[in-house]
Amino acid sequence: MIVFVCLTSIVYSQESDSLKNKKYIQKINIIYPGVSGEILLSKQKCYSLNYTVGLAYKFMRKEADYYFTGGNNSIQFLGFISVEFRDYISYKNRKERGYRTDRFSGGYGSFKFEFGRVLDYKQTYIELGPMIGFQRAIGKVWYWDVNAGVGPLYYDDVFTFSLFGGLRFGFSF
Repeated sequence: MIVFVCLTSIVYSQESDSLKNKKYIQKINIIYPGVSGEILLSKQKCYSLNYTVGLAYKFMRKEADYYFTGGNNSIQFLGFISVEFRDYISYKNRKERGYRTDRFSGGYGSFKFEFGRVLDYKQTYIELGPMIGFQRAIGKVWYWDVNAGVGPLYYDDVFTFSLFGGLRFGFSF
């Protein structure tokens, strides 16, 4: 939360000359409750750093006293911190065709690192790997973002591979 406040005060209203997009946007997520922000890293190409702090829920299955994603036994709540390095691959094409590009609207490839804790079972996890997704601005303040990926998942003492992704909807400013 401290990083969020500091970054907000430093770069909130700056604009990029070449992309005509804000260098930084804040987001309040409704589906996965939390806050996130996205920072433009390059003026020549739309690279960004996206971070999220919040709560999530996943379907979990139990194996040998550990809970893994992908099951249908129960829904567990997770507190997490996620960081993604995003490359907006369709940004220039969207701009040339006259589509919306404000507030990081476009398709992207990313690399995700997420650290979290299953709140009910006090288990920590680390999830990382490549993802693809797209994000769109709706009206003046709304946005939605959908993504999916695959990569290693580490739960306490257990290492496995997992599919992961998300659907986010909320306010951006």
